[in-house]
Amino acid sequence: MLNNLREFLRPTLFCDCDNPKITKLSNRIIAGAKTERAKAVAIFSYVKNNYKYGFGRWDFKASEMIGRRRGMCTTKANLLVACLRVQGIPAGFKIIEIKAREVFSRFTVFRSITDKISERSIHIYASAYLDNKWLDIDPSLDQPLVKGIIKYGYSAEGLQAWNGRDNYLNFIPADKVIQERGFFSNIDDYHLKSRKTAKSFFLLATGLIMDYYRFRGAFLK
Repeated sequence: MLNNLREFLRPTLFCDCDNPKITKLSNRIIAGAKTERAKAVAIFSYVKNNYKYGFGRWDFKASEMIGRRRGMCTTKANLLVACLRVQGIPAGFKIIEIKAREVFSRFTVFRSITDKISERSIHIYASAYLDNKWLDIDPSLDQPLVKGIIKYGYSAEGLQAWNGRDNYLNFIPADKVIQERGFFSNIDDYHLKSRKTAKSFFLLATGLIMDYYRFRGAFLK
């Protein structure tokens, strides 16, 4: 088992957990945490809530994500995994195929925007090894966004803190998952894969809509 876990601690081209910027950030986040679980919870909470979820590029390293403050499921999961690996916590990536248009159309509002969302898409989240078991954890949706979209069918569980003992998956409903693509220690090939880039208007529009929900959520209790 130990040999198998080592690959989930190694740096890769995009999950550059050996980068000094990642080391500095990870150590700052876990300051005061005494246990491995407490460290994992602190890192997860930080990445989930301090980086806004949004559509965009995915072809940059975890260390390059630090200053961006906004990321996709892929880039947020990548930063989370990198910071966990710094602390010696094995972490990897789960990839699933989802009914993307059905998932996102609930809060994109405008038909002209919804129609530009692919019918199918890939969703990536993290998995961390704690207490001799793998726990699936999805840091995609920041809490301010969750507060604003609950009325559109998203689970209020996203407002709860992860306890470090159970899975934390509250973004993609089970009936919207088409298939599981696997569990990986390295997704560099995915980062490098050439894909159709979303147009600037789409990225701007979806970003503004999500920021509106965050603004709206700020006034909800």
